[in-house]
Amino acid sequence: SSFANTNGGYLILGVKENNDKAFQITGVNKSDNNKSLVEWINQSVHGNVEPKIYYPDPKEIEMPEGDKVIIVYYIPESSRKPHFSNRPLS
Repeated sequence: SSFANTNGGYLILGVKENNDKAFQITGVNKSDNNKSLVEWINQSVHGNVEPKIYYPDPKEIEMPEGDKVIIVYYIPESSRKPHFSNRPLS
C-alpha cells in the first residue's frame, strides 16, 4: 500500500542486501503447498488492502538452476489513495 500511496515503485523478491550494502541474488521458491508465490501474494494484497490496489502482472525470472525465481512487481501510484491494510496488527 505504501507504493500506491506515494509515487509507486518496484517490489523485487529474491534479492537480499548483504552487510556491505551489496546485493545477492538468492531467488525465492516458485510455490509453496501447491500454490504459486505470485498467486499467494496477489490474494493477500487483494484480500487485505482497501481500497483495492491495481497493478500489472508481475514478471517472473527463472533462475538458471533449481526451482527458484526472482519476482518483480511494479506498483504504480494510485489515484484512489489512501490505501490501508484492513487486517489488524498482531
